Amino acid sequence: HPAEIELPAAIIMPFSYRRADKIITISEHTKKDITKYLHIPTEKIKVIYSAADKEFFASDHSQEKISFIKNKYKIKKNYLLHIGTLNPRKNLQFLIKVFSQIVEQFPDYQLVITGKKGWHYQGLFDSVKNYGLENKVIFTGYIKDSDKPAFYQGASLFVFPSLYEGFGLPPLEAMVSGCPVIASNTSSIPEVVGDAGILLSPNDELAWVRSIKQVLSDKNIHRNLVKQGLEQAAKFSWEKSARETLMVYEEVYENRH
Repeated sequence: HPAEIELPAAIIMPFSYRRADKIITISEHTKKDITKYLHIPTEKIKVIYSAADKEFFASDHSQEKISFIKNKYKIKKNYLLHIGTLNPRKNLQFLIKVFSQIVEQFPDYQLVITGKKGWHYQGLFDSVKNYGLENKVIFTGYIKDSDKPAFYQGASLFVFPSLYEGFGLPPLEAMVSGCPVIASNTSSIPEVVGDAGILLSPNDELAWVRSIKQVLSDKNIHRNLVKQGLEQAAKFSWEKSARETLMVYEEVYENRH
């Protein structure tokens, strides 16, 4: 029976791409990838950005929840934060190497890395041990969505040296939460962060070390990044995404009739 047959996505998707009247994607960069690798005409592709959920908004700060999270995961007063699956694409071994130089000037800071284990994650734990950072780097493992806002809102800085993102939701969630962002200047990340964060090459160790130290030591830079981040994040909303998606449906319907 056809309904009982499960075909691999790799077989099904090419037919879907070709037969679709319209393709919705989450960033201009992903649109370019679709055009480049699947040879889909650009006019067939519509970019509609994602958004952060309302739970992340800075106005919803809960000091009680932040304190609970810190106590639960043995986080000290100050910490840098990364949220995402543990895999090579997230460039976390690079981040740990950078952090090993940050603690030389800021010994009271910790690096909190949340997310479930992906693949090739053992190298991360080895790097932490090699740099003697066992008491400085915290791997929380998978965290509930309801806990995420407190992680962002309690962090001094969100660091995201990812090598590739289709959209890059964590930096947006951080900005909405009032947490300053330093992220990679690759793939779709600049579309999300804009001029509101510090964008750096994911391979430029010196630039990352220098920029993190500047944000942690200069309250004015920190304050400006928070302000700019909130302004940038306000450009993204699920209401806007829904409205634009509906317009695509209406366009396809009208063209079919």
